[in-house]
Amino acid sequence: MRIKSAALLAAILAATAGQAMAYETGDIVLRAGVASVNPDVTDNVAGGALKLDVDNNVQLGLTGTYFLSPTIGVQLLAATPFKHDITLNGKNIGSTKHLPPTVTLQYHFNTNTQFHPYVGAGVNY
Repeated sequence: MRIKSAALLAAILAATAGQAMAYETGDIVLRAGVASVNPDVTDNVAGGALKLDVDNNVQLGLTGTYFLSPTIGVQLLAATPFKHDITLNGKNIGSTKHLPPTVTLQYHFNTNTQFHPYVGAGVNY
């Protein structure tokens, strides 16, 4: 049974390997990957005498894109909670956790290949 399943999977992959898959209106694309939040802490307290810092954090990110047309998509990014330690002059003074959902409007370039580049801009709360 395993050999038949493997042969069927290989046949399906071979049949679709050379085809460029374009997006269509109503398609939903789900992805999982790495999401990173890197706070930019450039303000220091008391003219630089006190050094405030917030560390970076990486979590599992999940995205879902809904296609309004073959080239326009709306994406929602969700992630597991981010935790950041806060230090002042190298000493830990606290931490914070947050979940930053992000909505992005995207333009997907039609390349007629399996390579699907896109650009987007969004809002984050």
